[in-house]
Amino acid sequence: MTASEYLSEFTGVNIITKSSLSVKAEITWNVLNGDVIYIVDPSTLARRLPIKNVINPLISEQINAHYTFSFDTVFDDKTKYINNANIIEVDDDYFQVGRIVKQRETSVSMSVSCEHVSYKLLDKKKYPLPFTEAEDSPRNLMSALLSGTPFSVGTVEIGGSYYIKPKSDNIRGALIELANLVGGELIWEKFTVHLVKRRGADNGLEFRLGENLIGVTEEIDTTGEEPKVSLGVDVLV
Repeated sequence: MTASEYLSEFTGVNIITKSSLSVKAEITWNVLNGDVIYIVDPSTLARRLPIKNVINPLISEQINAHYTFSFDTVFDDKTKYINNANIIEVDDDYFQVGRIVKQRETSVSMSVSCEHVSYKLLDKKKYPLPFTEAEDSPRNLMSALLSGTPFSVGTVEIGGSYYIKPKSDNIRGALIELANLVGGELIWEKFTVHLVKRRGADNGLEFRLGENLIGVTEEIDTTGEEPKVSLGVDVLV
């Protein structure tokens, strides 16, 4: 099981690969402390430096919404290259640095907040929407939206023809609107965007509280228009 496999229910149930929640719940999962992340050259996508001293690494994703990564580390001759000009690779995916907080005590610690590289598509000046309204298949609409960007269309499991007039003023937002319109779920995978009917499939693996499931934390936020559920999962792998 990889770190990006999700829990399908609160306790004692099957694990589903990549997200299986039909509700748009927010899921967070921990990468093991000490696991290596990489600084990646944004031009060649070649790995530049491994960062081994990774503390409290946490990935958070909500289907058809946000996808972020945060971690702490210590400032040294390698981590000094962590900046918004480079890409961070973790869990076989790419993130861009959004915010760095440094704190000096006996050494200099760094708290780093990252966003998935698909957040580049929020830049409406660099990547303007190619249309104000359109009608076509989901694949063709995605291809039109991603034309002229470093992103490409991957697997598309939904056919038919749909009319869309995006309310969002950026491409990432328009892709999310399209996914919601056709009843699909987006998978952001490095510089490829997939649209599937449902993310994941039951792999038959079970996690049980007190055995290989260490703990689950559920948080329900009712301050918005709709309740948002967050699950934090600690497992033995």
